[in-house]
Amino acid sequence: MENSETTTTISSAPNPVGQKVHRYAVWAVLPDHVSNRIKKVMEGLRDEFGGPEIQPHIPVLGSIHSKEDDIVRNFKEACGKTACYTCTVVDVLTGRFYYQNVYLFIHPDQVSSPTGNFNYCFDRLGK
Repeated sequence: MENSETTTTISSAPNPVGQKVHRYAVWAVLPDHVSNRIKKVMEGLRDEFGGPEIQPHIPVLGSIHSKEDDIVRNFKEACGKTACYTCTVVDVLTGRFYYQNVYLFIHPDQVSSPTGNFNYCFDRLGK
């Protein structure tokens, strides 16, 4: 797991401590050799059918609304409790959404819930 991505500001009004609330997502970033293989397939599909260039990734959590300091603290805590894990592609499907035309369904090989620490750490933000 690497870095969180800031996407859209959902409120321009500062909160009581002066930080804005933003929308975040947590991605598992693939090793370079795997990412490069997937990028080659994506380039061929994009050349033939069009579409945007997207970094290959595995969504861990999406659409988290919070302040940056809360996100960073919870992200570091979850990363500290989560080891690297291997996965297998178990299915490939197509979709109609412009940014996600092809889906690789991923299954962790040896871990029952590799993203459980992220769910636990970030669920607390909503409470």
